[in-house]
Amino acid sequence: TRLWQACGAHLHSSVWIARTASLDEDAPELITIDEGVRVSYGVMLITHSDLDKEVGPIHIGRQAWVGAGAIILPGVTIGAYSVVGAAALVNKDVPIDVRVAGVPAKVIKNTGVPKEWIHITDDNYETLAGTQRATDASVAPPVASVGGQNGSA
Repeated sequence: TRLWQACGAHLHSSVWIARTASLDEDAPELITIDEGVRVSYGVMLITHSDLDKEVGPIHIGRQAWVGAGAIILPGVTIGAYSVVGAAALVNKDVPIDVRVAGVPAKVIKNTGVPKEWIHITDDNYETLAGTQRATDASVAPPVASVGGQNGSA
């Protein structure tokens, strides 16, 4: 994220971009990504086209997610809280709080990012995702149920 900021892209400090994502090197200053956005592996954000000489900004609204391998073309705005499915080709604006998928991308669901996941950060991901136990020694581990009976053997 810091590298793309240094190149001129307008990225909020909370944005997460996978290392294999590609932002257009010819015009990174045309890319704006708001707070809390997640850009997955292999995503391409393209602000220009040599073939038809099209140039346009890309704006991704707050808390949106862009799935692996998606391609965002020049002039596209992705609405806040929206989800772009893996391998989608986004050639038109995406409304706020929807899910899009396909080639070309179309709305497939009228709800975007699950609201309970919106405030997940690198610092609290494991706890909120349920993959890390509480570190407080006073909290007893859960008692496993075997054969419908709880307790010790």
